[in-house]
Amino acid sequence: MRAGRDTTIYAVQYLRAGAAFLVVFYHLVIALHDETRSLISFARGAVGVDIFFVLSGFIMAMIAAKRSDPADRFMLRRFARIAPLYYLLTLLLFAVALAAPQLLNSTTANPLHLLTSLFFLPFDSGGGRNAPILILGWTLNYEMFFYLLVMIALRVFKDRTLFSVIVMLAMLVGLGVVMDSDALLARFYLDPIILEFALGILVYHIAFKRGRLPFLLALVVFLVGVALIALQFAPVEPDLRSLLWGVPAAMIVAGALGIFSARIEWLRRIGDWSYSVYLVHVYAIHFLVKLVSGYLQPYPGLQWVMAGVAIPATIVASAILYHLVEEPGRRLVMRLARINARSPAQSSTPAE
Repeated sequence: MRAGRDTTIYAVQYLRAGAAFLVVFYHLVIALHDETRSLISFARGAVGVDIFFVLSGFIMAMIAAKRSDPADRFMLRRFARIAPLYYLLTLLLFAVALAAPQLLNSTTANPLHLLTSLFFLPFDSGGGRNAPILILGWTLNYEMFFYLLVMIALRVFKDRTLFSVIVMLAMLVGLGVVMDSDALLARFYLDPIILEFALGILVYHIAFKRGRLPFLLALVVFLVGVALIALQFAPVEPDLRSLLWGVPAAMIVAGALGIFSARIEWLRRIGDWSYSVYLVHVYAIHFLVKLVSGYLQPYPGLQWVMAGVAIPATIVASAILYHLVEEPGRRLVMRLARINARSPAQSSTPAE
């Protein structure tokens, strides 16, 4: 993410990289548990998702404040950023489910499931569990919903502060409390986790827009946020996640903005690749774990040994996907949109 034309916000890049690999290590521990029944010793790694949601709120608030693009252009840029790689991996997984379902644990070639996945909509994949074909796409469903609210704020309310988005998110969560419904759509769109986007918007206005926090204050805020996560040993109840993980995640983001400004090129690049890391890592991990499952024993430190293989493999795979699919896909979508905006050729009215 860039503040202005040429100034990279390195803290955002580093947080992206860190959040991605928190989730990677968490899913590695889960995969090892499934194979060896070892203890799930790093459940807190799932907080990487909460950091991503806070970062998304922060970045959208900054984009809304600094760019003058119309609302539809904003939505196009978000779609171009997310959809190409996600669509490719979703279609590949659906093809595998169709041709060789024995290779997958639970994914089936359900056309309705494919349709809802491509439109970023929740789907009951069994037992009330919401999961797109590409399992981690559940977070993208939330992201696209948040982007839709941002577009409404820009187009309808002409609000570039995104405070109206905070109000909408709070009203949705309040509605969920009043309704207390078990319906999938209500559980998904009214879940308190959406408040983490609001926290990211507030982080932008409090800890960035008028200047970053002073270094010592930022360091304290960051360390307290980390400590609040590290000291939580019990599983977090879903209804309390935005409080117990979301608030510390917002503190981590706010503090990091005031701490990390030095350029570390390799970490910046991993930040660039973090979206690819996030989408592909589960399949890379399960492939590696199943490959050596016959040799695995639940001894202490197994997760660190496997991490020494899985993390470099994930980084290499994500770098390839970023350069061959993610970035070319984004550019293609934007180029096609420009071509479409210029047609029909006879029009004498300039495209917006």
